[in-house]
Amino acid sequence: MEVDLNELEKQEQSPHSSTFQSFFESQYTKQIEKLAMEWPQKKSLFVDFHDLEHYSFELADELLESPDVLIEAAQQAVQNIHVPTLETQEFKPHIRFYNLPKDRIPLLRNVGAEHLGTLISIEGVVRQLTDVLPKLKVASWQCRRCGNVYKREQETDKISVPPMCECKHRDFELLPHKSTFIDNQKIQVQEPLELLKGSEQATILNIIVGDDLVNKVMPGDRTKITGVIRLKTPKDK
Repeated sequence: MEVDLNELEKQEQSPHSSTFQSFFESQYTKQIEKLAMEWPQKKSLFVDFHDLEHYSFELADELLESPDVLIEAAQQAVQNIHVPTLETQEFKPHIRFYNLPKDRIPLLRNVGAEHLGTLISIEGVVRQLTDVLPKLKVASWQCRRCGNVYKREQETDKISVPPMCECKHRDFELLPHKSTFIDNQKIQVQEPLELLKGSEQATILNIIVGDDLVNKVMPGDRTKITGVIRLKTPKDK
């Protein structure tokens, strides 16, 4: 038996999903159809924040404060839209927002605790980047006792294992060949030197990018990145 724990958890649609679906159907139908035709070579739907703000100020404002919940709702919405060219394929694009309001584009030196868990954009110069490495996205775990297989999405760097099998045992084995991995890369971005005064040291921020966003910049490039600020403990870095 194979159980997808992620689907069980997401059977109840987000209350925002229907609003996002109406938004996408009214303004992003052509972009979604084009992405579907290029899937899976292209995996992201880029959404102008101003479009969402004009459609629903309340939804846009909530996106800034609770991006994890709202982006998941947006992804659910796209999956609910009928795309004829993908009737036999799984279509789960990333939803990537850009063009945030100016008050959501702080200087690197001003990024702090008040931004944790929120959606912001930062601008800077790429200082260095790591090699691209695989990251476990959806793990398939097999119970060593009865053979049941459970799929579990990995939302953090800490590997998540099912709490217990239906047979009441907790001994699981990872099945790499049935798991999903994505590319992962760390980028260091620093303040532009022209913003520094005297002997000030440039503020540096570590950015984690994944899947179709890896290898998009080089050291020395100026870049603008939109994402969610998260706290990393030293052991997670």
